[in-house]
Amino acid sequence: MTGTLFLSDALTAYDGGGGAWPTAPSLFGRKGTLKASAGEILRDFDAEGPVVACLPLSATSCQTLRVQSTVGRQVTQNDISDALEAALGRAGAEGRAVVSAEPSRILLDGEEAKGSAVGKAAQSLEVEVTAFLSPLSLLAQLERVTKEAGMTLAGVLPLEEAAAASLRLANEVSLPVILVDRWHTKIIAFRDEAPSRSSVFRVGAGHIEADLAVTFGIPDDEAAKLARQMVLGRVQQGREEASLVAVARLEELAQRTATIAKAAGIDASRVILLGLPIAPPVEEAFHAQGIAVQGPGLALEKTDPAILAFAKGASMLAAGAIPRTAATALHLSKPREKSGVLAWLRRNF
Repeated sequence: MTGTLFLSDALTAYDGGGGAWPTAPSLFGRKGTLKASAGEILRDFDAEGPVVACLPLSATSCQTLRVQSTVGRQVTQNDISDALEAALGRAGAEGRAVVSAEPSRILLDGEEAKGSAVGKAAQSLEVEVTAFLSPLSLLAQLERVTKEAGMTLAGVLPLEEAAAASLRLANEVSLPVILVDRWHTKIIAFRDEAPSRSSVFRVGAGHIEADLAVTFGIPDDEAAKLARQMVLGRVQQGREEASLVAVARLEELAQRTATIAKAAGIDASRVILLGLPIAPPVEEAFHAQGIAVQGPGLALEKTDPAILAFAKGASMLAAGAIPRTAATALHLSKPREKSGVLAWLRRNF
């Protein structure tokens, strides 16, 4: 049976099929690179065999491409597949692999198709394709450390897909999601229950803890407890300065979110927030940027840390319990290089 590795800045989790999700420290450092101890961390799960890794939110970037063609008849699935292939021919960048791609919007004669476009007559077809890319070097390193731990990397999933699958299960896939990891934050938008846009930046919940630790010269564990209190708005007498430090970082996070959402064309006026509590300091920081935040609702299981809320979707995708809507396509800028990794990618994608 294929297991699932769920990777984030904050932790590593593994599901061998039972849904228990034991956790271990993150494989990744503060800048999103694999730690030297990554193989040892994975060995602690004492798991062997094939695994599908759900990549951390910092490991994928989003690219949108548009392809136009003349049809002059009823649209077929082959027309859409050809458009996807044409888009992938232009996707990517030096040293990056397309790990997921799918049509996110289809226009027939300039009008957006409602429902399936297959079987509808049109003179022109325009397909908007959303692709998620990951550094080839990171995939190679991930293959290496899983092998060190006795696992075989059978595939990868972008977090965007896991988020969409988890939210579909909870009937919540409508609003954009802001996911705050330890050192990074990503905003994801959806169209027709599939990820259509995403953007990431390097500010996360861990930066609040780090600011407090440096400012007040306190140990990391004490800073983590203090950060939780400040983010919740539980400011004890004598801790007003700590509140100012935490709020300043919250305001930066909210401002950066608004900026990247606008640049990515995402309407962030109302969003689901995971990774920070829906508490007055958080709500006020986002409200100042024109963003109304809300929790995911009772339908989505509450987890700690919150990012594990998307692990269920990842495991169901990995097991094939939920069909992947993304095309299993791959485009690499230089297929002659790093042939060992490319052979692995071709086998699994």
